Amino acid sequence: MEHSWREILHAHQKEPRIWGDEIFSVEYLVLGKKVGENIAQYRFKIQFTWNQIFAGVAPTMINWVSTEDLKITFMSFLQNRTEKELRNAGTFESMGRFKFSDEDIDTAIVQFRALGLIEENQRQWKLTKYGDYLMTQLRALHRSSSKGAESKNEKLEEDI
Repeated sequence: MEHSWREILHAHQKEPRIWGDEIFSVEYLVLGKKVGENIAQYRFKIQFTWNQIFAGVAPTMINWVSTEDLKITFMSFLQNRTEKELRNAGTFESMGRFKFSDEDIDTAIVQFRALGLIEENQRQWKLTKYGDYLMTQLRALHRSSSKGAESKNEKLEEDI
């Protein structure tokens, strides 16, 4: 029996799993040069909400994607966000190679699978109906008809 996305959403809202605005810390290494110092490797942690991560990688899974390509998408999303944060903080004069924990990426994939957002078939990943619905809610542009809608759009823009 196939369930509608509303039934799936209702079922998932009752489950006490980590989700949404909960924070997930990602550890990474970056090769960088601080002002007046030599190039060195630095270890940092950056925090994301699960919604930020999911919104960043979900479009890749509209169609089936290999595990390898999905991990590349995760790394690209994480690097873009961390590089932006480091540039805004003025931490480095220059930055090079980024390395993210495979364990953190695997944890995110497992979390999305446990939440019913993605499904796997022979090392290929795709959004479920619920995952597609949530991606649309997180990524779609909303009409600004009230002050609340405008602030929601600003929040979404920051998250994406």
